[in-house]
Amino acid sequence: MQTRFNILLAALLALLANISWAASEASNRLIQHLSDISSLQATFSQVLTDRSGKVLQQSEGDIKLQKPGNFYWQVKPPYEQLIVSNGSKLWVYDADLEQVTVRSNNQLQNTPAEILSGDFSSIKRQYQVVETPLSNKKQQRFELTPLNQSDFAKMVFIFDNDKLTQFSIHDKLGQTTQVAFDNHKLNKKIKKKIFNFTPPKGTDVIVND
Repeated sequence: MQTRFNILLAALLALLANISWAASEASNRLIQHLSDISSLQATFSQVLTDRSGKVLQQSEGDIKLQKPGNFYWQVKPPYEQLIVSNGSKLWVYDADLEQVTVRSNNQLQNTPAEILSGDFSSIKRQYQVVETPLSNKKQQRFELTPLNQSDFAKMVFIFDNDKLTQFSIHDKLGQTTQVAFDNHKLNKKIKKKIFNFTPPKGTDVIVND
């Protein structure tokens, strides 16, 4: 579960990165798409499938992202979960367990999240970025494959008319997490209070510094 959380977080933080380094042509195109996003508000649907394509879990929710480093990821029942970050602190709230885990960004060291949100100079060395054509000429598909050992096999981003519509994470067990976005609001200012979390009364607070 921790590994899957880090992988998903990596993809989310990739959207928040202020990216400015020289890379391959495909990398540059992906970077341009991501750099054009200063904020994003959308609904999402998430599907986890196994190697054979069997659906293991489905969920939906809301996402809000704002550079630098702020995000809000709410999964609706029955798999209710809330992930909030203000750029320095990260809260993972489980309503069913009445528990919130508080972390600092230092907890993301040596994970894809750290690489994609900060250490941009290492991405060219650690990832191969390939742009593959789709039948719909208005869509762009970018596949990121780690060059070194990683928790995941690859990540895929798909844009439609320069708008991020979905990403997927493929792990080494053959499982795929696919997230599709809808009802986009791009580059609209979001109130800062959204990116801070106050636990409900009676919530167990676990601090992992």
